[in-house]
Amino acid sequence: MKIKKIKNLKSIECVADLRYRCSSCGVDHWISMKEAKTTGFIIVCDCASLLKVKLIKDIKIIYHEDTVVKQKDSSLATVVVIEKTDETIIKQACSALNAYGFTAQESMQMALKHTDKEAFKDAKSLIEKILSNLENII
Repeated sequence: MKIKKIKNLKSIECVADLRYRCSSCGVDHWISMKEAKTTGFIIVCDCASLLKVKLIKDIKIIYHEDTVVKQKDSSLATVVVIEKTDETIIKQACSALNAYGFTAQESMQMALKHTDKEAFKDAKSLIEKILSNLENII
């Protein structure tokens, strides 16, 4: 049996959801692209906050490893595909930060802020990154 040469394929479709974080309580909310394209779409958070979603006209997908692309046109969303930090690592880092005197909410906010931009393989490297950037956070 002959094996055919493997060809590089281009995707024919993409399904994307967008994550929004409540500024009052820090809870994440996921909405579809259709919802993000709806004029005046509002998320009702569990804390009773109303979150107005900025209208997105189109989305452009770019693959980069461990980098974040800044988009010039605010009406065009850019999705950057990066590896995700395991939830267990985030919880371990938050527990350690709590031991340093941070509240659970503060440690979770700092951890999520850093893991949105890059992936971490262990809690120690995440904690080091958070503590080294502490003066920029406060």
